[in-house]
Amino acid sequence: MGPENEVTQRARQVADDYRRVFGQDIVSVILYGSALTADYVPGKSDLNLMIVLSEEGIHRLHLAHDLPRRPTLTRPSTHSPSSS
Repeated sequence: MGPENEVTQRARQVADDYRRVFGQDIVSVILYGSALTADYVPGKSDLNLMIVLSEEGIHRLHLAHDLPRRPTLTRPSTHSPSSS
């Protein structure tokens, strides 16, 4: 297997940031959007990541606001399925 591409490296960095804060409360990290297609433009396109947390992790979601801000990230959603 060759060296990681830019998308994989950046996605791992973000996932690692969240893993340091939420640990075992991370259920899944999902990469979606143009980064998975030929439409991705390095240096221009953003990365779309969905971080799925356990119920306990959702109660600690406010901790995500202290994570390093990366230029291609938006603030985490505070939407909880149980609040609908």
